[in-house]
Amino acid sequence: RIINDAARGLLVLAPPEGMPHTAAVLILHGLGDTCVGWAEAASHFFQQMPYASFVLPTAPTVPVTMNEGYEMPSWYDLTSRTGDRFSEACDGLEETRRSMEKLIDEQGMARDRVVMGGFSQGGAVSLFTGLQLEKPIAGVFSMSGYLPAPTRWMPPAASHDTPVLLCHGNADEMVPIKLVRYANDMLLKAGIKTVEWFEYDGMPHSACMEELDD
Repeated sequence: RIINDAARGLLVLAPPEGMPHTAAVLILHGLGDTCVGWAEAASHFFQQMPYASFVLPTAPTVPVTMNEGYEMPSWYDLTSRTGDRFSEACDGLEETRRSMEKLIDEQGMARDRVVMGGFSQGGAVSLFTGLQLEKPIAGVFSMSGYLPAPTRWMPPAASHDTPVLLCHGNADEMVPIKLVRYANDMLLKAGIKTVEWFEYDGMPHSACMEELDD
């Protein structure tokens, strides 16, 4: 069952009416993409988890400083062309965090039945949001992502048991692998107890079937 809420830029793959619906997975796209970009991957996941809905939101279209002010779907502003993400202001990130927490609650089920993750900027938002919840969710995953605004990221004790999956290609030039290694260290130092880490040899800034299966 496909629910396409074009007004909100929201695409949902859900179990058919009358079938068990006991979990939800939020998947956030990367910079310049939309919910449609991850529909095929969500369909692949749904084959393995037919009891879950896969919720794909679209970021607001805003000017992006890194791209000379060109407007595109973006969860927050990016400014660095060099890949230095540590010192960026990430304007708009807090607004996105609040909207994603609202979307989590819209799923109408206990938070321990909700998982959040995404690709690139979407993975960054998932780490920033999913691990700062006072009422934690079941898990967080990031594909080719990183931890944005690390000095403003303060996970409460309640989130320390939230398991995290990090996936990254070691040939990624857009989000260098050093950024996710840094994120891994930050998560562990902050008290996150379970961080699983997969590195894909030769994979650039993209996804692969091996990664989706993991």
